[in-house]
Amino acid sequence: RRRGADRGAKSPIMDMYDFILGSWLLAGIFAWPWFSETFWPAEHAFPWHILVILIISPALHRGVNIIGYKMGKKDVPW
Repeated sequence: RRRGADRGAKSPIMDMYDFILGSWLLAGIFAWPWFSETFWPAEHAFPWHILVILIISPALHRGVNIIGYKMGKKDVPW
């Protein structure tokens, strides 16, 4: 909002990726054994599951918002 955006305006980066990063941060703080086993890559392995989460989250977020809009639960489709 400080950048001049109206209330309720589209903000895809702030809507999705801050939620993911905040969730990972809290999971890392409060459930480190689970978090490290789940998201820490094994020896020289690429963490594909992290990439999948970062790609699927925006599509899932958009889809759920559209469904909510069509159901009349949201005023705007974002």
